Amino acid sequence: VRSKGKEVEQVRDHIYKETAGHIKGDPDQIMSCYAPGAAIFWANGRGPETWTVAVAGDSLRTQYAGPKRDNPSPPSNEPPNAREMTHVDVKDNHAIAVSRHWSTRRDSTARETIFNEFRSVWMLAKIEGEWKITSAIGAVTADQEIRKWRK
Repeated sequence: VRSKGKEVEQVRDHIYKETAGHIKGDPDQIMSCYAPGAAIFWANGRGPETWTVAVAGDSLRTQYAGPKRDNPSPPSNEPPNAREMTHVDVKDNHAIAVSRHWSTRRDSTARETIFNEFRSVWMLAKIEGEWKITSAIGAVTADQEIRKWRK
């Protein structure tokens, strides 16, 4: 008998593993999270009529096949990029999850601070005992705020 709470925790951990792979620049870690034939769609915070297929199937590996890199930490005066899981629902061997991502970037040339936030939707299936991402829609919602610095 499976515990729904444990399944929800496994799904959360799996999405965190995928996003951590992006932060570290580790294509192997990213790819290990996806099912064969997975597809990622890009919404860019706009209506569904504008959504596109961003990466699918074999092109997923090509997209993330670049060399591993360590992304530098942000300067100490900037908060790091952050993410949280805001919703997970599991039924049998299928799950849907929603993640919230946000970041802040200072632009000293333009003398402004840029705040970005978006939410993504993840669909998963338990395949041979492991959760795998079967599809995702990135940036279902997206917001940006730019604050000019005082002179």
